[in-house]
Formats: sequence, structure tokens, C-alpha cells
Amino acid sequence: GFFYMARGWWYSTNAFDGGVVSVDPSAGDKPAIPRDWLEVVAFATGNADYLGGYPGVAGVINNKLIYAKGGYTVNTTVPTIRYFDGSGDRELCTVPPPVAGGVTQAILSILVANNTVYFSTFDSGTTSSNWVGRVFELDITTGASTPLGDAVFVSGHLPYALAWYQNKLWVGTNRGDSGAGAGKIYWIRPGVDTAWTNDHTMTGNQGSVTSLLAFQDNLYVGLMSASTFA
Repeated sequence: GFFYMARGWWYSTNAFDGGVVSVDPSAGDKPAIPRDWLEVVAFATGNADYLGGYPGVAGVINNKLIYAKGGYTVNTTVPTIRYFDGSGDRELCTVPPPVAGGVTQAILSILVANNTVYFSTFDSGTTSSNWVGRVFELDITTGASTPLGDAVFVSGHLPYALAWYQNKLWVGTNRGDSGAGAGKIYWIRPGVDTAWTNDHTMTGNQGSVTSLLAFQDNLYVGLMSASTFA
């Protein structure tokens, strides 16, 4: 597994059983700084600061680390996805512009599943009444990204958590720290369906989705309420 610390990228040599090796940030070609909370601060503010849960911005496929680059100027610089193969770091693609125009603010999550890379975006918005996001399928051979399902999710629902379960891509949405409504869970069969299916809407104090995990033929959902965490 890979993770990032202030002094560079690190990885474990044998799952999480072996040694931990640094990808020296001072020598040669190396991964750039990944997307961090500076890029999603418009979403993760107030009680929702450092929401936690799923959003990872990297995954490994075909011996390549696929990750969302950070350190850019929000709403001005187009977010990019890069790959690192141990010897070189290259740009794989840029995020297509939002349907309404402008520049996508950040990549929220990346999932490697079904021998494919999926990623979700935080396109724009200032509150849970107007958050806008999308989900894409990424071809790492060509760098082409294809939006899945409807052009955008329901306004206010950012596609926050991703999981692969029962041959479907599942997405859990998050509304930040707003009490205006709870999150939703959608699924789609890539290459088959042209729209997302709303499988479940959280009720009561269940709040927004922070994580999804498929385990032993069940799909587990991590939540936060409108005013507290986890």
C-alpha cells in the first residue's frame, strides 16, 4: 500500500507485512504531492473539517501508482491524474470541464476495481444546496475519461465514497455538515446502464456517507450525522 507523509511518498514492500520504503522526494523522478484538503476546503469546512472516511486519491493498477495531483490553484488550474511506475512520474489525464463550464475544483476519490480506475469529482458549489460532482471511468492506456450515468449527481450530493460490489459501481454521497438532508447510495453497471439507480436514501440522524466497503458478500456503509462524526 502507498501513503503520503510530509517528507514524501512511502510504500510497504509486502502488503503491510514487510518493510516500509521511502520514495525519496529529493532524488530523481518521483510522485508529486497528492491532492489534499486544501483543494476541497470549500467542502470540508466548519463541523465537516477533515470529514474522514473513504476519500483516497490513489490506487495501484498494473504496477502503477495512479493518483490525483495536488498543490494547484483551486478553480483556476485544471486538476490532473498522474501515474508513477517506480522510475518515472507522468501526467495521465486532466479532468474534463464541468457540464456548466468553468474548472473542476478537485478530485474527491479514486477507486481501482474491475481492472479499471474510477474517480469522482467536486466540480463546484459553496453549500449543500449547490454542490456538484461527477463520476468517471478512466482508461489508463489512453488516458481517456468517460462520465458514468447522468451528467451530474443530484444537486447538493457530492459523490464521496466508491465501492465495487456485485458487479456494480456503488457511490455514497455526502452533504458536508449541512442538516438540509442525508446522503444517498447509488449504483450503476458500467458499460450497461446509462443512469444511476438510487438504491437507498439515509433517514433520520444517519446523515451523509463517509465510506463504503464490500466484505463477505455484504456492502457496509460508514456515516456521519449532520452535526457529529462517524
